Amino acid sequence: MDREQAARLVRHGSNAGFVVAGLGAVAALIAIFLRPEQFVARGFDGWLSVDAAIVAFMAWQIRRGSRIAAVTLLLYCLADRVALGLIEGRVAGVGVGLIFASFFYNAARGAFALRRLRTSEDAGYRAPARWKTIAGCGASVLLLGTVAIGLLGEVAVVPPTGLVTGEELPTWLRPLLVSEGMIDPDEEILLFYSAALFDFRKDGNALTDRRVLSYEEGDGQLWYASLTFDEIAGIRVADPGGVLEDAVVEVLDSEGDSFFLWIPLEGDGLNRFMRAVEERTVVAAANEAAVRALERATPE
Repeated sequence: MDREQAARLVRHGSNAGFVVAGLGAVAALIAIFLRPEQFVARGFDGWLSVDAAIVAFMAWQIRRGSRIAAVTLLLYCLADRVALGLIEGRVAGVGVGLIFASFFYNAARGAFALRRLRTSEDAGYRAPARWKTIAGCGASVLLLGTVAIGLLGEVAVVPPTGLVTGEELPTWLRPLLVSEGMIDPDEEILLFYSAALFDFRKDGNALTDRRVLSYEEGDGQLWYASLTFDEIAGIRVADPGGVLEDAVVEVLDSEGDSFFLWIPLEGDGLNRFMRAVEERTVVAAANEAAVRALERATPE
């Protein structure tokens, strides 16, 4: 491969990186300002803009011949576009991901070739400053780290960052909750969120078909609080959360006691959770009223 061919591959890879960054920026703006249902359901939010900025930085570094940036975007594309697409069943996304991955693969080839040509042909060639290498490595770790956490969350190795259904949880979690007496053997988990970073056992907030539940690990054991739907006297958002913080929901019983749950904002998680609880508490209240009416109508 000569210098001109290598430079062309690097240039094409850089352009592909800017396209990916641009698409991410547009998706972030749509998620922030328009919030269409299909974006909310897939967990798209303002954090896409951070990904877009890092990818744009990497694309700029590829244009300057960075091998680290080219390899990073190749791995990013394979993990974020291809692997996640296969897990989520998005065939079209996998195809597009492979196309972009081919550009980044060739860009890496070109970047390594340019480095060999420069060192062999130019006696005065100097390697990039150390701070640039450190900055590139830092951005690579940040970008690939977020993708790795997302992948592990998708396959339930670590807790996902958003609210998930019971079907998306690891198979061992439900038996654990049953063994600890938190739920009944025939109880169904409808929605679940764990604020823990690596271990479902450390923390959990759940909505089942019978109750609202929160647990956390402390002093080597699991502590939990729960209320069935007919025991819930009220539910409110105690803290709406923010960009880096989950919302805090307070659940109250008829005696004024309460406990708290942590619910993510990602994927419209807070609204989904609140609607689901309110729908079921209304049904429970209606059922209780019907039972009382029947009791009053039944002669002693």
